[in-house]
Amino acid sequence: TPFRWGASDVLFQPFHPEILRLRVNGWVRQQRLRRRLRGELADGGVPPTTDRLTRLSGHGFLHGYVDHLIGHGTGVPLAVVSLGVIKMGRINQAYGYAVGDFVLAQLGALLGRAVRADDLPARFGDDRFCIVVGGVGGREARGIGDRIAAIVTQTPFAVGGGESIAIGLRTGVAELTHGDHAGSLIAR
Repeated sequence: TPFRWGASDVLFQPFHPEILRLRVNGWVRQQRLRRRLRGELADGGVPPTTDRLTRLSGHGFLHGYVDHLIGHGTGVPLAVVSLGVIKMGRINQAYGYAVGDFVLAQLGALLGRAVRADDLPARFGDDRFCIVVGGVGGREARGIGDRIAAIVTQTPFAVGGGESIAIGLRTGVAELTHGDHAGSLIAR
């Protein structure tokens, strides 16, 4: 039987206390990193923004963060995984835009939990999301995107009235190359 922990995570009973400890520690590390990064970018004149619907970083923060990483280039590989909801228009037509927004909010919560502590998930716009992954090349980033897409495919998303739906994601990966800036990397 599932045991609800917090607003967006599920543990199955019986569970080992160590699993709970590891999840909480990972969440705390992730939140501390995000706060530190927002502070660093805010000091540099980039306004910290959060997408109100998904509670992930928004488009403006995404671009500022990637430019910050590129500007402080350390020779560490950098990639961006793009994720888009397949047939989001059909979900909006069948259930309405409020339900579509609720599905996107659930997806944002799932993405926030599914990424590594040092990665940055962000909503790029509409039904599109990005995950900035550092320290890995394109092949490893593709694996991260495929893993997250598999998790999403297997997760039921509530649409109200006790009904749930499955959604799929289309994925893509762009790896930082010489001469890239945030706009070119994210667009690619």
